Amino acid sequence: MPSATEQRHDSEQFEQLSRGLLTSGHHVRFQARGRSMLPLIKDGETLCVESVAAAKLRVGDIVVARTTLGLRAHRLIFADVKRDCFLTRGDAGQESDPPIQAEHILGRVVLGGRAHLRAHFHFVTQKILNCGIRWRRVLATFAALLMFAVCSPLLKAQVVFDSVTSGSTTTASAGANTFTFTHNTTAAANRLLVVGVSMNIVNNTAATVTSLTYGSVPLTRVGFHNDAGITRRVEIWSLRAPASGAGVAISVTATVATNARTGIVAGAMTFSGVDQTLPLSAIVSNDGANGTVGQIDIPSGTNQIVFDTVAIDRGITVTNGPSQTQQWTINTGNQAGNVRGAGSTNVGSASVPMAETFSAATNWSLAGAAILPLQSEVDVTVNPGGAVPLGTNVTYFITVTNNGPTTATGVTLTDTLAAGLGFVSATPSQGGCAGTGPITCALGSLVGGASATVTVVASAAASGAYANTASVTATQPDLNTGNNSYTAVAIVQSNTCANPANLGNGGTLSGVINTYYPATASVTAGTGNTTIPVGTARGAAATIAAGDL
Repeated sequence: MPSATEQRHDSEQFEQLSRGLLTSGHHVRFQARGRSMLPLIKDGETLCVESVAAAKLRVGDIVVARTTLGLRAHRLIFADVKRDCFLTRGDAGQESDPPIQAEHILGRVVLGGRAHLRAHFHFVTQKILNCGIRWRRVLATFAALLMFAVCSPLLKAQVVFDSVTSGSTTTASAGANTFTFTHNTTAAANRLLVVGVSMNIVNNTAATVTSLTYGSVPLTRVGFHNDAGITRRVEIWSLRAPASGAGVAISVTATVATNARTGIVAGAMTFSGVDQTLPLSAIVSNDGANGTVGQIDIPSGTNQIVFDTVAIDRGITVTNGPSQTQQWTINTGNQAGNVRGAGSTNVGSASVPMAETFSAATNWSLAGAAILPLQSEVDVTVNPGGAVPLGTNVTYFITVTNNGPTTATGVTLTDTLAAGLGFVSATPSQGGCAGTGPITCALGSLVGGASATVTVVASAAASGAYANTASVTATQPDLNTGNNSYTAVAIVQSNTCANPANLGNGGTLSGVINTYYPATASVTAGTGNTTIPVGTARGAAATIAAGDL
């Protein structure tokens, strides 16, 4: 049965409501604004949107998607489900919208009586494709180039979810209580292990996890949160670069003060493609008393994954938000003191709401964070110094800086001298340089905020302007490639002072100084012209001395 939503379709509330309705199998209707889809869709026309899986999208479909300019109903002109890259464009526009991922697409516009237009579009496409093998090859090459040109920012530095396992216990005695479960970790690069712990601490308000190990390696607790009534507790632990392997034991030790029952649930997740310097965002947490919905909003971004872990009362079930994926849910028992612990993940975006709906009112505690991808950000600048006279070497002062939080490794500077310059030397503050055209400097690693310098000296055979272009790369994907290259121009001048023709450098000119002043004259009324005579020369025959000129 179709459902209608109110306007304001650029609002977050509209998007969240629409996603919920579409996920539930409803259609969403809203009024189009603007003329970007003329003549097919007119300003003010009501559109009907249906839910659609990314794999079922086809070029030519009209989709409603979240772009940097807000929600847009535009035609899909490129789709690569495997690489999670999509391009849209308004029928009346000349330029494509910024590339998006499947998570940004709310649904597909149901064309109804205008379905023939979509068929016509596909007919034109097929005519092009049927023009012969040569055209098909050209189009395939173009598509590949287009994919790498516009999708590469989306494909690099992607956090990947690898595996999940979980375990639980109910304590029966005061002191340290340990339970163990196994976990599988892949050999993918740049791994991170995250363990979320849920506890019912109503009987032991000081209960806490005192030790958590992966094999024999301890994890670090990065955050925790108790509800206001001190009845529910969640903790988040992590380990960078866990060893790969199957069936590795994860041991959780919790300390409680009394023999009263305390339910504990732990869920372990491994991710790959994670930044090893700054793997997690700040922990976000929230809690409530006797409620049926818990929510936190986790700031994140493209290519990230967000996760949460929640603790509620035993016997109550958890339903995750529409775009979340439940990773574990365990109920430790039905007696007082037991707990329901659950965890879920979601794809990253500007701000991700992680919402949990409970089957009955309960005290709850909820915490989560974003898993961050590799994210160095190196830039380069070149200072050519001031103008130099011909015969003096030109010096370029090059600075490479890592502006990102991650240590940049394999930092390499490539410097190209202009034609007409002869290489003299290249001196780095770290690493080494080789070659003369171009010059390649292996600068090694730069921690976040650090810089390295390279001083390049060259000689010029003639006066003129000489450009120097420097570029920098690193092993890690770069958050901003727009500052990875810099060109500066050095000026080489000819001699600024010529030799005097007669007397040579430092000579004294000979001659006399004559200074003339105007004489006096009277202007007669009615006279057309008045002549002002030159005054008498003064200083005649005074010899020019050094310093007079």
